[in-house]
Amino acid sequence: MSSASVTPAAFLRVGDAIFLVSVDSSEGEGGFVSARRGQLGVCSSPTPPASFSHESVFVVKPQQNYVAARKLKAMLEQENKTAEQMAADPALMAAQAAVEREEEMNRASFSRIAGREVRYGQVVQLHHAVTDVPVAVGRQAALLNREGRRVVESEAAGDAAWFRVMPRLRIQSEGERVRLGDPIVLEHVQTSLRLRVERAGRMPDGRREVSATLEKAALRVSLYRPHGGAGEDADAPRPLFGGEAVRLVYEEEDGFLAAIASDLILKDLGGRLVPVVQAAVAASEQRDTTVAGGGAATAALVAADSHDDASLDTMWSFLNADITSGAALRWGGRVWIAHAPSGRALGVAGGGTAEEEGMAVGTIQLSPDEPAAQRRGLFELVPLDAASSGAVAADSLFRLRHVDSGRWIHF
Repeated sequence: MSSASVTPAAFLRVGDAIFLVSVDSSEGEGGFVSARRGQLGVCSSPTPPASFSHESVFVVKPQQNYVAARKLKAMLEQENKTAEQMAADPALMAAQAAVEREEEMNRASFSRIAGREVRYGQVVQLHHAVTDVPVAVGRQAALLNREGRRVVESEAAGDAAWFRVMPRLRIQSEGERVRLGDPIVLEHVQTSLRLRVERAGRMPDGRREVSATLEKAALRVSLYRPHGGAGEDADAPRPLFGGEAVRLVYEEEDGFLAAIASDLILKDLGGRLVPVVQAAVAASEQRDTTVAGGGAATAALVAADSHDDASLDTMWSFLNADITSGAALRWGGRVWIAHAPSGRALGVAGGGTAEEEGMAVGTIQLSPDEPAAQRRGLFELVPLDAASSGAVAADSLFRLRHVDSGRWIHF
């Protein structure tokens, strides 16, 4: 069965979740733009990385106002007071209240115009889909091009987060609707600099740097998920969308599926794989063996009464087989089950030694385009009610069937 895919939409709209791909006339299509450690860069590979849904998805928001925020910032820079004195200052308290009203007005404006088509010449903001932090052009010089500026994520960006969407092709002009898939130019309003991907050199993390320069360069905009999950029945229960962070509860034993760290790595599988037969894991042990920073892991069941609500071990996300699609999951669709903090995926070994032993289950390297990873890591969501069809509701009960072997995940 094929995975769910986003229903094609002709034009870019406010509120859409999107991803950007670098377009270089000399090298053709480049990699995916991603935000990592607060800075924008581009992965060298033309295929989406395992971290795609957490690093490369941005939400298109309208131009927001920051008049009150700028005023408060100026007041704080001028005052030479302790935190307690500032909290008791009537003028600062009034300025803070004005900022809160301004933020509320910005949220109301976004809700009001979400879904409207974006046109060339319009000013927008790009907010990281996971953190909601806006992309901005900083004051520091770019790492690889001292004549350019660094492009970063900044919670205090203010109007440094304003970008004007301009056409790259001569056949398009300002005022026309922005068509998905077309190359665009993102022009910084404050400086008139344009976002581009540096051709030479690499940042310390191996990505090419996204900088702001006078050179006119292009990025291709593609849809990850329409605003509000367009195409779904508004009266139906909220669907579970690809890329959303969830916790998986095993109803029969009242426990959470967890990724527990392991220093034993099975090289040919890219990770340590063991049968999922472990019972409750003590909370103290769980904290000591976290895999939030990445690395190999085993799969385990953590009893609800031992579960730490702040633990990252039990955070997962369902990804459509095409991980560049954030569409609602569908019954019968193929999915990856990715451990959100580490980026690794639930997977099985090549086979069991005996039928009663079943197949080993743990985590593997998430490599969406590799056939071996697809054989081990693709699962199917099967409803308890055989008559169920369409989108998977967020609170659904389901079983997990391994696509390649046809076997079921159980504890």
